[in-house]
Amino acid sequence: MSQEVLAMRYGEGVFTASNCQKSLLEDVQILEEMLATNNDFLVLTTVPTIRAELRLNVFHEMHNKGVFGQAALNILRVLTDNGRLPMLPNVLNALRTLDSMTKGEVRVDAVFALEPNQDDINNLKKQLAGRYGQHLDVHVSTDKNLLAGVVIRVGNEVLDNSLIRTVNSIFEQPQ
Repeated sequence: MSQEVLAMRYGEGVFTASNCQKSLLEDVQILEEMLATNNDFLVLTTVPTIRAELRLNVFHEMHNKGVFGQAALNILRVLTDNGRLPMLPNVLNALRTLDSMTKGEVRVDAVFALEPNQDDINNLKKQLAGRYGQHLDVHVSTDKNLLAGVVIRVGNEVLDNSLIRTVNSIFEQPQ
C-alpha cells in the first residue's frame, strides 16, 4: 500500500472523528508550520530511535502548554501508537485534501523545481481547470531536489513532469 493511500486512510479517520472541522484545520496549520520551522519538532517526529513513550509525553506537554489543540494531539497520538509518525506530513496533506473536497474544491499541490512566475501559475490553473473543473485550491511550492520540471498532485493523482522521472523512465525502458 502506498504512503499516500495509507495517509489518506488515516486522514479520513481523523476527519470523520473530528467534531469541529475548524479547530482540526487550525491544528493542521499549526503542525505544518512546526514541521517547516521547528527543527526540534521535526526531529521528534522523524527520528526512529526516539521511544514512543517519550514522544507522547512531549506531545502531551505541548498540548497542555497550549501549543496546539486536541485535534493535533489526537493525530500525533494515533500516528505514534501505530508507528506511523513519519507519515505526519502526508496525513496533514490528506486532511487538507479532504477539507477541499467537502467544500467542492479540488486540492492541487504543484511542486516546481524553480520558483514559478505568476504566468506559469495562471497557465497551470487554466490547464487544470479544463480537466478538473473551476473550483481549484492551488498550493505552489518549490523543491530544488527536482532539478527541473514540476510534480502536480491533484487529490490522489500525481502528474510527474520532473527531470528525475524522465531520466528514470529512460533507464527503465527495456533494452
